[in-house]
Amino acid sequence: MHSTGCSRNGCSVSGKVRSWKNCSLRPCDTPAIGTCQWQVSVIVLCHTRELAFQIKNEYTRFAKYMPDVRVNTFYGGTPVTKDIEVLRDRNKCPHIVVGTSGRLRALILEDALSANRVKHFVLDECDKMLEQLG
Repeated sequence: MHSTGCSRNGCSVSGKVRSWKNCSLRPCDTPAIGTCQWQVSVIVLCHTRELAFQIKNEYTRFAKYMPDVRVNTFYGGTPVTKDIEVLRDRNKCPHIVVGTSGRLRALILEDALSANRVKHFVLDECDKMLEQLG
């Protein structure tokens, strides 16, 4: 995992959703996403469920031109067992995961979500996440 992957590839990481989303969907990354059929390549961490939905919808809008790329969102308030089933199913496992910190932590602790093959890790609005810590 490279925390500076987007800037090294020449993309802007200005805080605009479109900028980092485009970085993680760059054509040079698509073969890696497409060949790892059962592995998460991108994790986007959000501080609210609403923001996670917004970002997932933006990814889906761009990924419609890449039919082999799967995107899913994970957040609290729903049964974690359904999320685990999706992540463990080779035909449904998303390449791009967008979610809230609590749910993603629970999925990692359950060994359902692995960051071993993640190419891009995005903390969206990390200042708001840090404010929530105290």
